[in-house]
Amino acid sequence: MTLAGFKRKMIIAIGVYTLLFVAANIVFHFIRQGGVTAAFLPFMVGAVFGAELNVLKMLWLERVVNIATEEDSIVSPWYIHIQYLLRWLLTGALIVTAVIFSDIISIAGVAAGIITLPLAGYTIGIFASNEDTP
Repeated sequence: MTLAGFKRKMIIAIGVYTLLFVAANIVFHFIRQGGVTAAFLPFMVGAVFGAELNVLKMLWLERVVNIATEEDSIVSPWYIHIQYLLRWLLTGALIVTAVIFSDIISIAGVAAGIITLPLAGYTIGIFASNEDTP
């Protein structure tokens, strides 16, 4: 599988998992409140922001790996470490933003959005191992 194909599959899987989380939350609020209300919106906003953060971090990681693995590139290990820490700081900033603006962005939604990256990776890995098997 090429890197572009893998990236496309990961982005699609992240989107599908985000939609599944949001749909589950809508069903939960429908059952809990006995009708459709706007109570699911903070969760949806948080899940979308978390998923978009994952896509951004994945594209950023691809760029860092490409720079670090170029033949004529002399990249300091500190560059890689700083990029890693910046990705974590970006995640922390989103979580802090969700805590501060909890009426607009649900922290549970952000957590659901952030967890879509490992879920998508495991899903792609499972299906890729089944494709390689004769």
